[in-house]
Amino acid sequence: MKEILLVGINHKSAPVEIRERISFPKDSLITGLNRLREYETIKGCVILSTCNRVEMYVSTNDIERATKEIKEFLADYHKLEENGLDEYLYIMKGEIAIEHLLKVPSSLDSLVIGEPQVLCQFKDAYNQALRLKVTDSTLNTLFQKAINIAKRVREESHISKGAVSISFVAVELAKEFFRDLKKRKALLIGAGKMSELAAKHLIENGIKMIYISNRTYEKAVELAKEFNGQAIPFDETFRFMKDTDIVISSTFASSIIIKSEDVSRVMEARDYQPIILIDIAFPRDIDPDVGLIDGVYLYDIDDLKMVVEKKTRERSKEIKTAEKILSEELRKVLSWYRSLDIVPTILSLRDKMEYIRKGALNKVINKLKSVTPEDRERIDYLTRIIVNKIIASPISQLKKRAETDNGHIYKETFQDLFRLKE
Repeated sequence: MKEILLVGINHKSAPVEIRERISFPKDSLITGLNRLREYETIKGCVILSTCNRVEMYVSTNDIERATKEIKEFLADYHKLEENGLDEYLYIMKGEIAIEHLLKVPSSLDSLVIGEPQVLCQFKDAYNQALRLKVTDSTLNTLFQKAINIAKRVREESHISKGAVSISFVAVELAKEFFRDLKKRKALLIGAGKMSELAAKHLIENGIKMIYISNRTYEKAVELAKEFNGQAIPFDETFRFMKDTDIVISSTFASSIIIKSEDVSRVMEARDYQPIILIDIAFPRDIDPDVGLIDGVYLYDIDDLKMVVEKKTRERSKEIKTAEKILSEELRKVLSWYRSLDIVPTILSLRDKMEYIRKGALNKVINKLKSVTPEDRERIDYLTRIIVNKIIASPISQLKKRAETDNGHIYKETFQDLFRLKE
């Protein structure tokens, strides 16, 4: 039986600077999946890489060796020391790994509980692995079940209704900092979905002026029209930054775009009046050293946890309902997973019974005289019916026992009783 293994790192186990180092951007994910699948013990794999987590789900016949190979893969792929990540990695096996796998797309393990984005990311990660043919039947079944369960959780628990987004939390942080946003100006760097949501929440909180900067100026113009803001060319970002109080950056840049020396000049021009910079990009847009400049208050994704925790407590009813649904579905999935362990035993029993039946049948037929082909067929059918009826009850009982925590004991006893190990 193939076992499920999960090796990962997330917002709970590692800071953003560590998660950045082992992330798999879209342009490198295909290479990563193919290289991971090349390891001998990895029979199927999926890599989920988001701003809050990097997780490798694999099926394997050798848990210990596969764990070592995944660590080797991470170190080799990202040019890191093999033991350098040990303090941040978590390793889950078997049923514990399956429970975690189900929680992720249901957004019960997210920084922002109920966020809809994680299900899309989970589906994309699975579909990418499926297209590359690096999964196997066990992973396929688990991921398909996880996606369907996540849909049920969202529909029946309403966990996504009123759920806060990272952009919402960023604006809440700015509101806590300045108390009243009505007299403040904001600058959004990036014109994607995160910036759109941030603009929406800023307007709802009374911001009168929003500047929008983006490498593709036309996208900045489009977003600015929607929120009655002002689009600015990307190369004029710092000129407008000196007149703003709140900066929220969420681009898809692969490296730092807001450097310490640039912000130093901005602060000098604004006489070091306080400014809050919130970096919700992954990888980060803003050099961490910016936070050392007088008057600058810099926050990244990890700094948003306090606001998230407060909002999560307010939605405890929906979370409890979601957890109840997940618990119910988990029992079904584990029942299926445990049954996989006894399939070889059942097949072995059927093969042994068929071998005995055919041997006895041929022995009797050879002693009988004048047995027509039709008679032989009738006798063959009758003996098959008898054998199947005899073993039906033991197999049924084994399947039921396999679903319990002591299923392995019943399996071994079953094998001993029918001498299947021989």
